[in-house]
Amino acid sequence: MKNYFALLFAFFLLYGCGGSNEKKQELIPYELHGEAQGTTFTVKYLSKDSLDLSREVMDILVNIDQELSLWVDSSELCKFNRQSLSTRYIDSSSIYFPSVFKLSKEVFQRTNGAFNPAVMPLVKYWGFARKSEHPEQIDSLKIDSLMQHISFNMVQLVGAGFVYAVADFDLQLDFNAVAQGYSVDVIAELLTKNNIEHYMVEIGGEVVAKGKNAQGEWWTIGIDKPKDNNTDRELQAVVHLENRALATSGNYRKFYEKDGIKYSHTIDPSTGYPVQHTLLSASVFASDCGTADAYATAFMVMGVEKTKEFLKKNPDLKLDVYLIFSDEKGEFKTWISEGIKEKIDEEN
Repeated sequence: MKNYFALLFAFFLLYGCGGSNEKKQELIPYELHGEAQGTTFTVKYLSKDSLDLSREVMDILVNIDQELSLWVDSSELCKFNRQSLSTRYIDSSSIYFPSVFKLSKEVFQRTNGAFNPAVMPLVKYWGFARKSEHPEQIDSLKIDSLMQHISFNMVQLVGAGFVYAVADFDLQLDFNAVAQGYSVDVIAELLTKNNIEHYMVEIGGEVVAKGKNAQGEWWTIGIDKPKDNNTDRELQAVVHLENRALATSGNYRKFYEKDGIKYSHTIDPSTGYPVQHTLLSASVFASDCGTADAYATAFMVMGVEKTKEFLKKNPDLKLDVYLIFSDEKGEFKTWISEGIKEKIDEEN
């Protein structure tokens, strides 16, 4: 992680509608831009007072990396993965690791293992992890062997949140599929605690929006068209995000081709292989971004029809989805759940 922020501050005075002599409360717009977690981030908020939260935002991102990053060798997650013990420990002051672990357990159980942060050995095998390479030849026996060590049921939280019982000494965890969304939530919580009622927090495309923007409109978020090498960020749709979180997972950026077969970074824990189905992108709307992020990954594993079935069976989760998939002709098709049909403008 690069520990610097390119900060852009914009100061405007906003006035609400009313009588000509009635002055409404002034709000100051702020924008923070920078790099974190291998991607970019943007934080926009409207404050009643002069309130620069750039240092607090930076501290949050640095501290989350120190607990959850696989790219920081001294992180609590890396230290956890290096412990080949039946009882593993993290620093007792850790707050993010236990929270993400609990959220991951919940989604793992709800999705019957489609979301599985213990799939790390397979991520390494297929060359999508740090310091790993794509296999020259696919070794089904090796995959079968690795499948014996990806059960998230083999690790349980005990004690006060920093002691974990592990039944498989070779088990390793990877929280990349939820960490960015969770980070968005932590920053959003910071803004809320500072009595900020209008904000948008985005890290790598995972977003939380509350209230309205400086123009008094709902925050608008673009969903990329799932094209290979979409460097110009051509949009498939624009979302009007009203006090919700949005996270998107897709197979169109991280993949490689070998012998005419495309291998995506989304690994199906039930087979040990990258998914091979028509779903290209899953955007999930939820009350918090960590949850949206985790389910977006799970739905990319499930595919279109299983995702629809899951939503029908789990209405209590109050999730909405926007799915982009390919038909038999290779053309893009979409499916929008009922709760967000009026919130999405699809591009031609």
